[in-house]
Amino acid sequence: MEFTFTVGETESHDVRFLYSNRLSSSVCIYVDSELVTKDVFRIWIPASRHYEFKVGDAERHDVVIEVTFPRIGTIFRNADCGIFIDGEFITRY
Repeated sequence: MEFTFTVGETESHDVRFLYSNRLSSSVCIYVDSELVTKDVFRIWIPASRHYEFKVGDAERHDVVIEVTFPRIGTIFRNADCGIFIDGEFITRY
């Protein structure tokens, strides 16, 4: 599962979320192609995770990605991701 969204208006940044659930379950989050978070699940996959980070310099934004991982059929199903920017719900992937 992979998606990208933009944060900011005058100072825009691309946030890329990548969840690999085929061989080793891992989450990588990039801001403008720079890795900001990497989370690897080797033995078990948690029910959910909360990723929080700041984006921007002059125009700061708090970004939260809340992820719920499938408990059954993990290899065949994508995670459910909610995106929040500055405390406001934006979208769900």
